[in-house]
Amino acid sequence: MNRIDAALDPVLIADAYARPVYRDDRHDVRVGDVIELLQAAGMRVFIVGGAPRDWLVGQPGNDIDLCVDAAADDALLRLREAYPAIDGVRMHNQRFGVLRWGDEASGGVDINMLRSWKDIRNDDMWTTTFVPRADLVEDAQMRDFSVNAFYYDCRDNALLDPLGCGIDDVQAKTLRLITHH
Repeated sequence: MNRIDAALDPVLIADAYARPVYRDDRHDVRVGDVIELLQAAGMRVFIVGGAPRDWLVGQPGNDIDLCVDAAADDALLRLREAYPAIDGVRMHNQRFGVLRWGDEASGGVDINMLRSWKDIRNDDMWTTTFVPRADLVEDAQMRDFSVNAFYYDCRDNALLDPLGCGIDDVQAKTLRLITHH
């Protein structure tokens, strides 16, 4: 597991946390609120993919995706408990462990459970029912390119490159396919 010690601009990270995911006349829910809620429920939360990659090159992360070491259903339960008046489910795929929560205008936030290629049955990822995992390397191998397999650990405030090749590929502007066969 490679921890990237490159200096990330704290303003870019703060802006990501401040990004709205749901707003109405009574609520103003931001990415940071969702992260705090899930962490308080004992979940390990990571900002994954393009946002951490963009931070590495000094750009804001426009698409904030979260990964947790629990089922997406568990995350949804916590959101419903915290915000009972909000029907924020925009997409929910239980089998794949994916949830999009928020409102259309704000864009919401995608919450994915950490997955493993080891769960795939009959060489068919789309009909496999995945279970929550905790291994970042196995989850990274479920992604497409190395430059999309960065994990910002919201607990430790650390940027991780589980496969150890993403930072070199960002610097070289190279797309390396990392999906497990």
